[in-house]
Amino acid sequence: MQPSQRRLYASAIGLMAVLTIGTVFVPWVSLYTLGTPVGWDGIGRTHDAAYAALHVGPRPYGWYVIAAGAVGLLAALTLFVSRPRVTVWALWIAALAALAATAVPIIALADPAWLIGGFIHQITLHPLPGKMGREFLNVPVLGFVIGALVLLAILCIGTALALRPLRWRIRVSIDRTPAARAGADAADGDADDAVADETETDDDVEPATTGTETTEDEDTEDKAGDDEDETPEPEPADPLAMIIIDKTGGS
Repeated sequence: MQPSQRRLYASAIGLMAVLTIGTVFVPWVSLYTLGTPVGWDGIGRTHDAAYAALHVGPRPYGWYVIAAGAVGLLAALTLFVSRPRVTVWALWIAALAALAATAVPIIALADPAWLIGGFIHQITLHPLPGKMGREFLNVPVLGFVIGALVLLAILCIGTALALRPLRWRIRVSIDRTPAARAGADAADGDADDAVADETETDDDVEPATTGTETTEDEDTEDKAGDDEDETPEPEPADPLAMIIIDKTGGS
């Protein structure tokens, strides 16, 4: 981050922190509803001398807001230091403090008795049924306090991210030792051998032949035919020879 940018961010955070602290000294509780122009700020003080002498007032929860603003001022001062790591941590702490301090005005608006307490019964000397709610609160001021704290937190978070952005890293560890590589290579070799064996087995199988018996029968018949053909046939007798034999026999 450039020095000019650092000064700009520091000025914005410091200004918002001072503004947040200043909202505490504005009346948070007032008696305007009762027709008395008297009010008490966030730390339970009033400018009316008579009521101040009674030492009564709302609970001083505004100190939490002042503490958050002071942390924001310290974070703004660290921006001028050339140590980004310390500055980032200070900004994150200031943001968390500002967000935590917003609980004070929010709870006060949700439950006015939590902030006001019972001091109004003490100064009026008689109960006020149905008048211990938001009518004694300075609602615009409390709303402004909430907005100032939220804006202070946003400025601190944005500046912290500008100095050191968040980086999400996914690390995948892979075992690359020689033993692991040898085991992986052996496993791959076994797989290749198994595939080759399956391929050879499929190639060695010949399709089944049909008509084996018919072939053998044909060969047998052929051989029998050949044997019959090889048998010599008797030659016809010569009639002249037979006559000579008969004559000889007769003589």
